[in-house]
Amino acid sequence: MLRQHRHETTIALWLTLVGDVGMLALGVRRLSGFFRQCVEHHAQIQQVFRKGKWMVDRRYEGIRFAVDRVVHDGRQRDIVRHPGAAVILPIVDADQICLIRNYRVAVDETLIELPAGTLEPNEPPEVTAARELTEETGYSAESVELLVQFYPSPGIMDERMFVYVATGLTEGPPEREAGEEIENLIVPLADAIAMIGDGRIKDGKTIAGLLYYERFGRRS
Repeated sequence: MLRQHRHETTIALWLTLVGDVGMLALGVRRLSGFFRQCVEHHAQIQQVFRKGKWMVDRRYEGIRFAVDRVVHDGRQRDIVRHPGAAVILPIVDADQICLIRNYRVAVDETLIELPAGTLEPNEPPEVTAARELTEETGYSAESVELLVQFYPSPGIMDERMFVYVATGLTEGPPEREAGEEIENLIVPLADAIAMIGDGRIKDGKTIAGLLYYERFGRRS
């Protein structure tokens, strides 16, 4: 009976020791992960510090953009990091342009817009412009020329938009992504400007692109 008790005690002690070792290993792994995060975080801070800012934390990493919490001159800000976008003004003929009707989930509304799309990693904006033109409208262009570039909302994000004028269009089938609710809207430029005036066009990039083209970019 005594021998059995000692055997059971030995097994219990062994199981306790094994459990302690397992917890120790788990703790080491967690500590290692913590130190790795600290090193990565420190590298981020050093990188941004050279630019005169302190990156405190990457708060969100999405498919198309990220959000950084930054301290600059003693103030804390949340900044959206965006790869940028290309906007296209397709000139169908001497008088007409191609807009699109595009359902936007964020505002739960179908907006009248210029075709546009987000830049892919390391993709020149003029390549994005040509690609998005075909994907959204079906048109391909002989020429895609930069009209203007601007920051749509520099108070909260670093996105830069590049507006291109597309000419020499050839009509073809669009290559829209699944879930996109887009249809072409061919109108005279004068009608598009009127849509800005009466509020039918509410999209900021479209307003900026059309008015800039009408004022500065249109050729006689």
